[in-house]
Amino acid sequence: MKKVEICKKIKQSTGYIASIPQPFPVSGIFNVDQSLLNKATKAERLVGNLMV
Repeated sequence: MKKVEICKKIKQSTGYIASIPQPFPVSGIFNVDQSLLNKATKAERLVGNLMV
């Protein structure tokens, strides 16, 4: 699995370390086929209808 860097740690002049988040979504995290995403969205919508 590819290691994903979600933030940068930057040392401040006061000695503290700041955690600066990367832009979201981090490139390379979501490599999912569009048709699979469409099916998951439809399934989520249908489950939501059952809960009403």
